[in-house]
Amino acid sequence: MNQYTVLLVDDEEEVIQVIMKKMKWEGLGFSVIGYANNGVKALEMVEEFQPDVVMTDIKMPYMDGMELANRIKSKFPATKILLFTGFDEFEYAKEAVHLEVEEYILKPVNSIELTNIFTQLKIKLDQEISEKRSVEVLQKYYMESLPILQANFYSTLLEGRIREDELKKYLSDYQISLVGPVFCCIVVHTSLRQAPQNMNPLLLSTSVEK
Repeated sequence: MNQYTVLLVDDEEEVIQVIMKKMKWEGLGFSVIGYANNGVKALEMVEEFQPDVVMTDIKMPYMDGMELANRIKSKFPATKILLFTGFDEFEYAKEAVHLEVEEYILKPVNSIELTNIFTQLKIKLDQEISEKRSVEVLQKYYMESLPILQANFYSTLLEGRIREDELKKYLSDYQISLVGPVFCCIVVHTSLRQAPQNMNPLLLSTSVEK
């Protein structure tokens, strides 16, 4: 099971302690890597530890939660942000939709509400990791197939079956650089009569290709 890291940020340490004690973090698939009492310190910790989730208050000294969220998103766009606020800040916080905050949580923090939020957040993070792994697997398969794709491309190009307006896309897709003004083509014919007697014909062909 994937376990994700959480950084808690609030200038009131008793609030942090309540949140840490109220939640069954491990059971939810999370662990608290630490806490900060202002936005400046929090940003330093984010840069050092790169947590998966940052849960921060809005009103704090030196740097408030809105600015912190903005800076985190600009540097670490995959990090999930949870803002918890007082009632008088709630509507103000909701207006900041461009910050792509996952949730706005009203104080005092309710453990049942937090549990539901982190349960859904875990599902979302798992899904994102699964999608990323799928892309990485497909990329691996593609890179393994690239030599064959490149060879087929050269054959098709020499046979005149690629239009000039298609060439740029093929070169990009198959990671081929053709920067010269003109190119010379060499045709190699392998003769089994001149190969060592103990060499397999397939090995000869492979040797020439390499």
